[in-house]
Amino acid sequence: MRSNFTAQLSKYLKAEVNVSGRYDVTNAPIQGVFDLLFKSTLMRPTSGVYANNNSEYYNAAYPFLDNPVAAMNGDLTGMNTSRGRSLQSTATLTYDVPWVKGLKAKLMTSYDASDNRTSHERKLYQLYSYNSQMDRMMYQRQLMTRAVCM
Repeated sequence: MRSNFTAQLSKYLKAEVNVSGRYDVTNAPIQGVFDLLFKSTLMRPTSGVYANNNSEYYNAAYPFLDNPVAAMNGDLTGMNTSRGRSLQSTATLTYDVPWVKGLKAKLMTSYDASDNRTSHERKLYQLYSYNSQMDRMMYQRQLMTRAVCM
């Protein structure tokens, strides 16, 4: 948001006020895009996303026993949330000196403020494999996603 105000206070005095502000919220899965792409390239094409095609159980994909599709699910693995606020403002008074043509005296001030907050919510999640001989899901691995703070 941005607002600019100009007022001619007298024949020789002009005031200007400029204000801008921004507020934003960003939510993203706890694992970064490069980590997810790396895991996707290592996952074998024959490994399914779900163990035995059951959407309740994410497959522990060989060779690294992780699942990039599960890692993309922020509700399952956790979220990075960033909130940012900023304010920028300037105020100017300009005085046209009447006895010297073209001479101006200018008084300028500014105020800037910003606030950024980041939260990392990491969750444990479980991966499974299907044992066809026993006809049941086998708990394979419990993972805590790692977060890199910058």
